[in-house]
Amino acid sequence: MVSPPDGRCPAELLAAVRAGDELAWVQLVDRYTVFLWSVCRSFRLGRAAAEDIIQTVWLRLLERGHTIRDPGALTAWLITTARRECLRVVEAQRRTAGEDLLPELVDHRAPEDASLRAARDRVLWRACQQLSERDAQLLILLARGLSYDEVAAVLGLPLGSIGPTRIRAMRKLRAELARSEIHTLADAL
Repeated sequence: MVSPPDGRCPAELLAAVRAGDELAWVQLVDRYTVFLWSVCRSFRLGRAAAEDIIQTVWLRLLERGHTIRDPGALTAWLITTARRECLRVVEAQRRTAGEDLLPELVDHRAPEDASLRAARDRVLWRACQQLSERDAQLLILLARGLSYDEVAAVLGLPLGSIGPTRIRAMRKLRAELARSEIHTLADAL
């Protein structure tokens, strides 16, 4: 992974945070908070709920950061933690209100459609697992609606490299899908 302008990759920042480096903590928070906001926005949460979730994610990192076995997986850890907290909040809101607060997320299509989408998603995830970690992360972040600026900040890549990297990653993904003889899905990409 390419190091960001401050010269430290996420793994180096995490190691410095573990060693008690307060500047590294500030840099880590500065770099990833914009990304955590994007995760919260994807769940359509209000500002107060998003602020609470982001604060909880940073608290979880302080509490459990020492358990991250692969410091290079910090981005994935933050994504997973933020998503879990968002889901927890959405479920709590739903239970409190006694009704579905996110009707746009309910799938009203036929069960067969859902089954076909689930099968397509499984094939796509298997193909993504054949990509490099950086390529897979980039495609996942873009699919979640993050801007190029946000993806560049999260992955520590120069902004101008996001588009070309995306194109190369999509070519690799299409080739992997074609190798898997899933031509229909490859053509759809």
